[in-house]
Amino acid sequence: MGRSLNNLRALIVDDDRAALSVVSSVIRSIGMSPALQAVNGEDALNLFRSAKPPVDFVICDYEMPKLGGIGLLKALRSSGHTVPFLMLTANADMEAAAAAGLADRPSAAIAP
Repeated sequence: MGRSLNNLRALIVDDDRAALSVVSSVIRSIGMSPALQAVNGEDALNLFRSAKPPVDFVICDYEMPKLGGIGLLKALRSSGHTVPFLMLTANADMEAAAAAGLADRPSAAIAP
């Protein structure tokens, strides 16, 4: 049997504090635990590595200072982490998505 929503732990990553707030509110509204939050990929990577209990999934902005969403995803995957990863963006850039290997994934939705 799967874990209940209130036991899942999300990491939300966005340099826009309003977006962090909105996504966090949605997470709480469906009965999940309050999410960990980071404003860039570097901070998120540090939070992910030190999180106790561990993070169950990541919701991340595509473009951020220091380390963007693609960089964070690559860092997690190269470290062997297979945590589900949802990337959000206000700008649909199919060339960047294709270069990152996301455009041909059935789980990837590219929309502004």
